[in-house]
Amino acid sequence: MSDEHDTDKHEAHDHRHAIILSGGGADGAYEIGVVKALFNGKAPWQKTPLVPDVFTGTSIGSFNATFLVSQWDDYGAGAVGNLENVWLEEISRGGFRIRCDPLLYLDPRSYLPNPLKIGAEFVNDAFSLGWDGLRRLVNLAAGEEPFLQRFLESFNLASFVSAVPWERTIRKTIDFKKVRKSSRELFVAATNWELGELRLFKKHDMTDKLGPNAIRASSAVPGFYPIATVGAQSYIDGAVLMNTPLKPAVVDGGATVLHVVYLNTDVKKMPVEALQSTLDTLYRTQIIAWTEAVNSDIKEAHAYNRGLELIAQGEEGPEKLAEDAPNVAKAVLALGKHIRHAQVDRETGRKKKRTLKPVTVHRYFPPDGLDGALGFLDLSQQRIARLIDEGFEHTVSHDCEANECILPKAHDKEIYL
Repeated sequence: MSDEHDTDKHEAHDHRHAIILSGGGADGAYEIGVVKALFNGKAPWQKTPLVPDVFTGTSIGSFNATFLVSQWDDYGAGAVGNLENVWLEEISRGGFRIRCDPLLYLDPRSYLPNPLKIGAEFVNDAFSLGWDGLRRLVNLAAGEEPFLQRFLESFNLASFVSAVPWERTIRKTIDFKKVRKSSRELFVAATNWELGELRLFKKHDMTDKLGPNAIRASSAVPGFYPIATVGAQSYIDGAVLMNTPLKPAVVDGGATVLHVVYLNTDVKKMPVEALQSTLDTLYRTQIIAWTEAVNSDIKEAHAYNRGLELIAQGEEGPEKLAEDAPNVAKAVLALGKHIRHAQVDRETGRKKKRTLKPVTVHRYFPPDGLDGALGFLDLSQQRIARLIDEGFEHTVSHDCEANECILPKAHDKEIYL
């Protein structure tokens, strides 16, 4: 515990803190509980409430991060309370809608307060599904590809999902003018569908026109939500390439203390279902990929810290450097990448000097997992409230050793380049 308190003492001076929020659909409510605890100084290692300088987000994390940035200058830590209300009152009713859902039309509440609205939605849904179905039928009958390929192309789950409620929620709850003027830094990750490349949207990208599309793009779950367009480019979920955006926080935001919130279930704790299904298989595959990606980024942060230690050891004598030879190459490579980015101002292209400091990484995640593949889509108020409470409770009892956080021992080992 003493090391953690020492960490807190050092972090209070000349360190930039970043909140990193990952994707996870409806599970993103858990992030609110974590952030609420941090903003109120409830984590065991904290002596003061957290005041973040940088926010990064992917998928649902992009919405949470952008909302907090938009409200920080007006409400400070109180912004997370407003975000909680948005989830409970807006997102629980406006995450997505299944086109021509028969259960919707059988529910009397759907006709309140405007009975004409549901009729208009039915007409729009029927037209959209009809036009999409006609196109696929023509392709099935007259396409040049092999029949099996044309047959498989005739099915598309995303055709039955309307993202209009999600778009309305984004535009209704986020003031993009305040995002652009915010004193906090923001990085939102999305995947360019045509180029297969990562795109980071920053504050100046968050115009009233492009900002909502950027969040839609970052949260366009492949095969479920329709592909989003930003400008002339098509985008899908940033989680495809970067579900937990650590690197932008360090390289672009200059953060040295990272608070990484991710929703991955520990694969080892996920039971292998006796009766396999496509849904379970895809979900487990995705969790394995996300877990490997975040662990890889955290290992690189550790290697970066080791690189700073090796430089300090080199000043004291080559023999100390040789003692840890197996780790030298990896550590120097990680440090070299950071130096290359740190020395170039991306706006002017000119070299700049910068003090390189060890990176602290606090990891927050549900220790026993959440609710599996179907929980990803469950936006019920009851579940949202439960996840927020769980995120808060887990952060209040946060154990850096159990969560394998990275706590540099020597914060005074800084390199000025």
